[in-house]
Amino acid sequence: MVRHRCIRSVLGVGAVVAALAASGAGWAQYKIVGPDGRVTYTDTLRPADAARATPLKISGMASTDSERAGAVAHLPSELREPVSRFPVVLYSQRGCQPCDTARTLLQTRGIPFSEKLITSDADFRQLAKLTGGDRSLPMLTIGQQLLRGLNSITWNSNLDAAGYPKTSRLPANYRQPPAVALAASAPASAELPVGPASKSKP
Repeated sequence: MVRHRCIRSVLGVGAVVAALAASGAGWAQYKIVGPDGRVTYTDTLRPADAARATPLKISGMASTDSERAGAVAHLPSELREPVSRFPVVLYSQRGCQPCDTARTLLQTRGIPFSEKLITSDADFRQLAKLTGGDRSLPMLTIGQQLLRGLNSITWNSNLDAAGYPKTSRLPANYRQPPAVALAASAPASAELPVGPASKSKP
């Protein structure tokens, strides 16, 4: 029997800090080399650091290189760089109202994204492996940044930091790729990062 937990409410402004703390974002997801050559590992990408940031690889959290290259080739110039560097993946479930709201947020803003459906025990096992046991939905990855639970302020600020336009630049004939089951699309050996991040100073 499939067991799941779908987050039922959108977090308010006052809960942003708590949401990030609860997200388990203690793993380094970006490497930033400063002007002085100093290297910082962080789980939060600030707009000022975006040009110097290199995403750290977390297996199984993004589309394949071939899928990404094919998608990028047909996009407007404003979208090619963010889609190449920080591809967006939505993890969702049918019958989950917050998941529907999350999908609408991305579509309204004109964010190209792939969607991974969690529908079976195998999907939930794969999700738990990727997230350290968390099965709450929806989730979003922007490059290797993992956002747990729907918070429109947090999602939009991270999309801004990744360089995505604030309003849609997608062509009128753009078609969203169909959602696919996570277990069917995941690599054979997905694994988690292996160490905690050192927070970058504000």
